[in-house]
Amino acid sequence: MQPFQLFSRFYPEFDHLWQIEMDTRFLGHTGKMLNAYQAFGKKEPYKQARERASWTFMPRVHGNYRKFSNGINRALQSNATTWGPPDTRIPGFKPLGPTPPVADATLDHFEWLKGEEADLLLLAPAFDPARVQTQPDWLFKNWIMGFDRSLPRLASFPAQARASRELLAAAHIGQRDLGLRLAGEATLPSFALWHGFKIVQPPIPKFTFPERDLHELNEIYNGGMPNAFHDGIARGKDPYRANALRWYSRPRTWEWGSSLVEPVWMHWRNWGPKKKRAWADVFGPVPNELPAFLRRIDGEVYAPNLMLHPHKTNGKPVGGG
Repeated sequence: MQPFQLFSRFYPEFDHLWQIEMDTRFLGHTGKMLNAYQAFGKKEPYKQARERASWTFMPRVHGNYRKFSNGINRALQSNATTWGPPDTRIPGFKPLGPTPPVADATLDHFEWLKGEEADLLLLAPAFDPARVQTQPDWLFKNWIMGFDRSLPRLASFPAQARASRELLAAAHIGQRDLGLRLAGEATLPSFALWHGFKIVQPPIPKFTFPERDLHELNEIYNGGMPNAFHDGIARGKDPYRANALRWYSRPRTWEWGSSLVEPVWMHWRNWGPKKKRAWADVFGPVPNELPAFLRRIDGEVYAPNLMLHPHKTNGKPVGGG
């Protein structure tokens, strides 16, 4: 994360910067996809953005995004868990985020910061590291320095996001001057929360294969529907019990660890399946046949405009078809 922050300081002419890991692959037009995420984040209001960012949005379960957002608003009774910078109780800490126009979130009609750029665009749901049940579920569960464990944190993995220059500067100051330390996946989400910056998670396309029951996946990722939680924040067992659930939930096109990405890449490159069924591993078994979200037409394989993660090489793997 530090090189990301340093680049922003050395090149202040960039208002926002994307951090994309080298094992991410785009199957469509990269610029159009990132611009679509930017446009989505700009349209989102500040109110309840943090709550919405905790969810894995599933259209066939939640309906359209407006219906999904309305469900969260009803659960919160038009309030919000985050409304500007919280009291961090960190000596010397000075919030750098915007000040809410009204003291009570219920008085805002989803107008504040709507049409303004998001300071943090996440490519995966934001979760509370304190709720991770065991160290193997996330190795950096307790990796913090410079502040009390009672201070709320956020994390999101994989650590890929777009950050504003102001957010990167805030993280830089907190680390350099106050000695605050978090794991990379928690750095930008937590500093954004503490400073009261606008956090948005666009609903990026994700596919599973083999296909799972959508309502069961919703229970795993979200813990139920928005009306099940009075604070509007998702409480699915993933990632809090990631080790126990990865065999079921990880054959997905966008994950920190996935058994699905390699076979999708091989099919898309028209290399065919591996000669051996070698894709069954700790991240979940994947059948050799063409995934349902790909199409073979006139000998070519076509995919939706989506991102894959992780894929470590562009070369043809040993054992390919």
